[in-house]
Amino acid sequence: MQPSWAALLFSYRPIIICLLGTVFLSACGLGMDSEARLQRGQQAYDDGEYRAAIIDAKSVLLDEPDNSAARLLLGRSSVEVGDGVSGEKELRRAIELGTDPSVVLVHLGRALLLQGKFDEVIAEIDPDTAGPESDRLWALQVRGEALMGLNQPVLARGIFGKVLATDSDHVAAKLGIVATYVAERNYLQARETLNQVLSQDNSHIQSWLASGDLGMRMRDARRAQQDYGQAARLARERGHPPSEMLALMGLIDALLAQSLTEEARAELLRMQEIAGGDTRTLLMAARLASVDEDWQKAQELLQEILRRAPDNRRAQMLLGYVHKESGNLGQAEMYLSAVVAAVPGNSNARRLLAETRLEMNKAEEARQALDPILSAPDADVGSL
Repeated sequence: MQPSWAALLFSYRPIIICLLGTVFLSACGLGMDSEARLQRGQQAYDDGEYRAAIIDAKSVLLDEPDNSAARLLLGRSSVEVGDGVSGEKELRRAIELGTDPSVVLVHLGRALLLQGKFDEVIAEIDPDTAGPESDRLWALQVRGEALMGLNQPVLARGIFGKVLATDSDHVAAKLGIVATYVAERNYLQARETLNQVLSQDNSHIQSWLASGDLGMRMRDARRAQQDYGQAARLARERGHPPSEMLALMGLIDALLAQSLTEEARAELLRMQEIAGGDTRTLLMAARLASVDEDWQKAQELLQEILRRAPDNRRAQMLLGYVHKESGNLGQAEMYLSAVVAAVPGNSNARRLLAETRLEMNKAEEARQALDPILSAPDADVGSL
């Protein structure tokens, strides 16, 4: 009599379990050596899966803390997810362990930019020491962005121009040129230049984000809504959540500027789908709570953001507004003063601080908060 299928399966059960165990171990990385983990991490990095690359790099470093390749992978991946502190630390460690400095030049520059260390970028990131030509151009781009951070738009425009002289299709350099005009409040020239960029290539997400930002600066919220919406669609189609999150933040701002509150709520739901616990999602939820005048909810959300990121200026400014509207004027003054001290050119923060001080009967201090923007050629009626 032939054995049943059940009996056959049972007789081979140990082999099946062993095979399944091998597959499982391979899938989760158990049983892999450092070289295999590094290869998998590098592939994840190349595919844009930066957090997966970080996990593999850290796994290797647990056993081999002096593995320079793992330090390099961890440093680069950290920069790609916006963690400049970790990126700088790991890249400098990779250099100490023997990695050629020219290999980390661009990512180190970006790590410094993320932290606002603009002077260090100028001092350390020398394009002439970069390896391939593409790295040299990106090193120039990083220097240009550092000059923008130091409020030197004319010098930055010259740097971006050098990039474009070599590569006329370098979109980041083109957007850098746009940013220099924005810094000079030459919004019409910025719009003209940006329109040229979009006419040459309307598939670049960052260009649409820049156009949305410019629309908001020019108080054209409807144009900004369209541009942020296009950026969000492109990011979603390409499976790029970080860019979609940026676009959705801008889109919510543009919708609220038009009092389109329910439409903004719909976009917040999408942010919550992508990353419900992300500080950017919490910030937009706090904005909508403040629109609803739910001051308690807004305060709780903003305090959670500041617990994780104490220097988040948007959260500080909104929390200052929330405290002002709920009558906690001392707290409002504290948060708004912190924003003004960190970003002296933030005219909205200065106006809110002045309003708060007026309610506290501090007229002279209110005037002092407004002085820098009252002397500007584009001072608005409300400030005057």
